[in-house]
Amino acid sequence: MTERKWLPSDYQDEVIPPPRNHPNDWIVRLPGDSYGLAPADESEADPRILKDGDIVKFDWTESHGRAEFTVNADRTWLIDRDAPNAPEGGYMMVAIYGDTVDTMMPGLDEFAEAFISNLSDGELPFSDIVTFYSWSSESLEFVFSNGSFQPLKNTSEAEQ
Repeated sequence: MTERKWLPSDYQDEVIPPPRNHPNDWIVRLPGDSYGLAPADESEADPRILKDGDIVKFDWTESHGRAEFTVNADRTWLIDRDAPNAPEGGYMMVAIYGDTVDTMMPGLDEFAEAFISNLSDGELPFSDIVTFYSWSSESLEFVFSNGSFQPLKNTSEAEQ
């Protein structure tokens, strides 16, 4: 099983901060025995104050490893392992390792088609490493209470 990481749904933006191991890892202790939700970019924003009963939506992500992606001179392609299937409650993504912003696609076939169409004949054959990862297909709601988040539903998903 892969390790599931968590990110507040509101932080899914152009620049996504690194997901954390558990929704509770996004809680910060504030002066006066209060709590806040850590900002997406801790150098630019103040934490959002959390009160008992507040609901925060989170998305999970899982890494499913890497593969070597090769494009042959005739523009056929292959990878050196089987592509993983999307986990239950999530969808699979693939991208050139280290370049998820510009190369991310929702599946290997779509990725290969788009990527190969941007290669010139002079760049062939081509090889690079791709990474597979998944995101939750729906945000999961957590309620803040007594200094921690508790899932409102889908408890088994939240605890993985």
